[in-house]
Amino acid sequence: MTTIYGKVFSLVEENPPISGCTTSETLMNGSDFSVVSLALGEGTGISDTIYDIPRLWISFHGSLEVNGKSLPAGSLYAVPLSTPVSIQAGEDSVYEEIILPQGTFMKNVIQDGEIKSLKDLIPSGKGKIINRDLVDSDTIMMAALSMDAGCALPAHAAPGEALITVLDGEDVMMYEGTDHPIHAGESFRMAKGGRHTVKEVTPFKMLLILEKEKR
Repeated sequence: MTTIYGKVFSLVEENPPISGCTTSETLMNGSDFSVVSLALGEGTGISDTIYDIPRLWISFHGSLEVNGKSLPAGSLYAVPLSTPVSIQAGEDSVYEEIILPQGTFMKNVIQDGEIKSLKDLIPSGKGKIINRDLVDSDTIMMAALSMDAGCALPAHAAPGEALITVLDGEDVMMYEGTDHPIHAGESFRMAKGGRHTVKEVTPFKMLLILEKEKR
């Protein structure tokens, strides 16, 4: 894993596609879940595979097709279980795979086999901070959050390792006393206990993946 805590990074730059190859890099590795970046060179793909563990795919770059359906950048796909699923790259592409614990509750936001725009899953509100839980289990939480201009989050410590990705707009992440400007399509990784706050620049939306301590 080359991504480090307290650094803004792009999945496309961190794990760029290689011609004719499929490459992967682990971003988070919890006790019973993982987050993996996958890069597919143009014309490559993963043939029909039957999955028995729940997972989500998030497209970040390029032209992907899942079982013949377009998976545009910024979209989320809930991989169906016990069904053959293939993914193909029409051009160099990068996506993220979130492998979830068995029995994970997905909040009925997205059904198996559906493709949805991630940033459209969370509304915006004037003067508001809006949070929407997408996934929740004993060990992982995944949520979308929107903040209007003028809003900010108070400083707090991450209860577990966390990965955020800005879906729309831009903001400044203050992490352990240092400001990190971050824009749509970029990500930021925080260590457990990392003290941080979000100081908005424009109205923005982000995705949060948080490791929880098992109780």
